[in-house]
Amino acid sequence: ATVAVAVREMEEQDREAFLRLGDQDLGNFHAAINWAYTNGHPTLGLEISLDLWSYFSARDMRHAKRYIRTGLELVVGETPISLQAAALSLIDESSAHDDEFRAATQTRVELGLQSSDDPTLRSTLLRGLASSVAHTDPRAAQRYLTEAASLRPVPPGTTLAALNNLCMDSWLSGEIDDPDAVIARLAEVMDAFPSFELMERSIQAMLAATTGRWNDVVRLVDTPDSRDQLNWWLIATVHVEALVALDRPQEARDVLEQLKSSGDGPNMLLATALLEAPIHLATGDPAAAVAALAPVTEFVGGDSDRLAIAVPAASMVAAGACGLGQFETAAIWFGFSAAEQQRLDIRLRIADRPVADRAIETCRAELGDERFDACAALGATSEFRDLPRVELSSAPRPT
Repeated sequence: ATVAVAVREMEEQDREAFLRLGDQDLGNFHAAINWAYTNGHPTLGLEISLDLWSYFSARDMRHAKRYIRTGLELVVGETPISLQAAALSLIDESSAHDDEFRAATQTRVELGLQSSDDPTLRSTLLRGLASSVAHTDPRAAQRYLTEAASLRPVPPGTTLAALNNLCMDSWLSGEIDDPDAVIARLAEVMDAFPSFELMERSIQAMLAATTGRWNDVVRLVDTPDSRDQLNWWLIATVHVEALVALDRPQEARDVLEQLKSSGDGPNMLLATALLEAPIHLATGDPAAAVAALAPVTEFVGGDSDRLAIAVPAASMVAAGACGLGQFETAAIWFGFSAAEQQRLDIRLRIADRPVADRAIETCRAELGDERFDACAALGATSEFRDLPRVELSSAPRPT
C-alpha cells in the first residue's frame, strides 16, 4: 500500500518515473489487492486500487475496472474510499453496459454529494455524476464539471481531469459556455504544477476543437509524444476532425488508421465511424460515408444512453443521402438531428456544421421548403432506431 501511494504521488513529479515505479512492483500490487479482497479487507483493496488508478489506466485499464468493481461489491456502507471508487466507476464507460450496476453506483455518488464537503472527494463525485449523464443531459454534465473544476484546494490531477472532461463534453455538445474561465483555471493549475504539460496540451486541444481553431488543434496534437496521452484516442479524434476541416483528407485518413490499430470495443467503433464518414464526404464518396455509419446506427439504436452520439451520426447519414440524391431520406435524418439538438440543448460539433448546412441547402433547393419540412417532421417524431424504416408516403406532399 505504501508503494502504491508513492506511485500515485510520483505522477505529479515525473510521468516516466511514475510508470517505471509501477512496473517494478506490478506483481506485488496484484498480489496485495487480491489478498485484501479474499481475506476480508475490501477497503484496503480499494485504497490500493485507487492509488493505482492512473497507473492501471496507462498500462491496462482492465485491471482498474475489475479491481474497482470488485471492491464496490465487497465494501459495506459508504466511506470516502467507496464513494471515490463509485465515481471512477461511472467515469469508466464500461459501467454503462450494466444498467443495474450503474444505477446503484450513481445512487451511491449522489448520496455522497449530499453528505461530503471535502473538495477533492466532491470534485471526483461531480466528475462521475457528469459522466453518467453526459449522453442524455450534456448541459447538466457541463454544470457538474464546471463546479468540479472550480473547487479548491484539490490535487492538480483532480482539477485537470475535471477540466479535461468539461472540454470533452463541450466538444460533444457543440459549444462551451465560458472558454476563458477554462483557460484561466488551467493556467492557475499549471503555474503551480508545470509538470502536467502533456495533460495541459490535451485540454487545450479539446478546447481548440470545440471552438473551431483547427490549426491550433494540429499544432497541439501533432507531436512525437502525443501517443503518451492517457486519452490518445480522443486526441487522435480531434486531430482527424481538424485535418478534414483544413481540407487535408489523406492526412486525416492516416491518423484514423493509427487510431483504428490502437484498440477496439464500442467506444472505438463509434469514434472511428463518426470520423470516417466526413473523410468520405470530403473526398466525394457519399455511399462509403453512409456505409461507414451503419455500425453506429445499429449500436446507438439499441442504447438510449447514447443519443447525443446520434445527433452527429444522423446528420452525417443525411449528408451522405443528399450526396446520393436521396433528398427526402436526407430530410428525414436532418429532422431527427434537429429535434434531438433542441431536446438535448446541444448543437452539431463545429466541424460537422458546414457539411450539414450545405446538404440542407441542397435538399431544400431540390425538394422545396414545404416537402423538406414535411419529411423533416417525420424524422423529428421518430426513434433513432426506426429512421431507416420511416415511410416517405406518410409525409404530405405539397399541393
